[in-house]
Amino acid sequence: MVESQITFLALLFVLLTSSFALADGSIIGWGIQVVGGDLSGGFVKVAAGEYHSLGLKQDGSIVAWGYNDYGQCNIPSSNTGFIAISAGGFHSLGLKQDGSIVAWGHNGYGQCNIPLRPIANRGFIAIAAGYYHSLGLKQDGSIVA
Repeated sequence: MVESQITFLALLFVLLTSSFALADGSIIGWGIQVVGGDLSGGFVKVAAGEYHSLGLKQDGSIVAWGYNDYGQCNIPSSNTGFIAISAGGFHSLGLKQDGSIVAWGHNGYGQCNIPLRPIANRGFIAIAAGYYHSLGLKQDGSIVA
């Protein structure tokens, strides 16, 4: 019973997001913000923010499209080595293979200021971008907000 509920919730999540990746790695999207970027293949993950979306490609690079007035689609020049993505209100996050987090876009509430003290920007295994905040999960199970 629990497995069927989890499966249903996972399917519901996919259907309610603005974009999703197909088995061949291409992204199907709809709505007014599905513009720009090559969405034809090689994607392994997708994330939807307020008015923008991110796609993580097999090669570890990120593609972004949609509303970009706050730079949330301006991926940092070192666009390699990413293993996870998350799209917030008007900012974006990427998790690198080395366990560090990269953040870009609107920073009016400090959502792109990754804490460096007393912890370092390393050892992260998961990320989540909220509307005005960001979270990182560390290898030891602690959460940095």
